[in-house]
Amino acid sequence: MSKKYDRDTKSEANLRRSYFKLVDQEKQESAQPRESKGLSFQDRLKLKHERKERKRQSQIEKTRKTYQKLKESEKTREVQSKKLQKAKTRTGQPLMAPRINNLLDKIKSEVSK
Repeated sequence: MSKKYDRDTKSEANLRRSYFKLVDQEKQESAQPRESKGLSFQDRLKLKHERKERKRQSQIEKTRKTYQKLKESEKTREVQSKKLQKAKTRTGQPLMAPRINNLLDKIKSEVSK
């Protein structure tokens, strides 16, 4: 047999051994009785409200972040469009494509109103 095969079988045996150790530990832990919290109704209600409030706060924060990202992307888009408006050809003539697109966008927005 080759050395590689011996190494592989040893590592497999070690994995099996460690797996069964973990399984035995889990069985012993599950055999021990768990202590109940014994919370009163008021305490459970308070916990429920706290969780609900945390969830609401995280949702608000998430919405705030997305709104902020939208604002930033709008600003960068506007900067890019201004750069395109000021762009010139090699001979110094203004580029017409961005201007035409801008005019078309204005017409579309007026028609949709």
